[in-house]
Amino acid sequence: MQLTKQGEYALIAMMDLAKVPRGQVVPVKTLAERLLLPEAFLAKIVQSLVKAGLVYTVKGPQGGVALLKEPEKITVLEIIEAVEGPLVLSHCLNHPDICDKVGKCPLHEIWSKVQHKIIEEFSAHNLLYLSTKGQLSGFLGD
Repeated sequence: MQLTKQGEYALIAMMDLAKVPRGQVVPVKTLAERLLLPEAFLAKIVQSLVKAGLVYTVKGPQGGVALLKEPEKITVLEIIEAVEGPLVLSHCLNHPDICDKVGKCPLHEIWSKVQHKIIEEFSAHNLLYLSTKGQLSGFLGD
């Protein structure tokens, strides 16, 4: 399992937004420039985060994006799943009907335990935790 750039960028952008005063919006262009991310790609990510109820946008010259919820109420899992979809280590875990070996396959039990641990760990860490763990400057090679 590997996060795509979309998942990584979503986490980075959300960590940055967590440091912005509540109610203040940041233009996507400013956010992209500050984090050295492609603006068009970040705009697409922001739309996924809006759809998931994690951020809101304001249109117009004074517009931008901001967190919809408090950072401590947003988990790493929510951010990842907002842009990557449900976390699935093996398709047989979420769609047992596609595999005729479910219940007999020793891998099923291992995958199930590992997926559960990953979900548990991603759920245990929130945006407040991430945003206070260090600075983003230098994170992307700046």
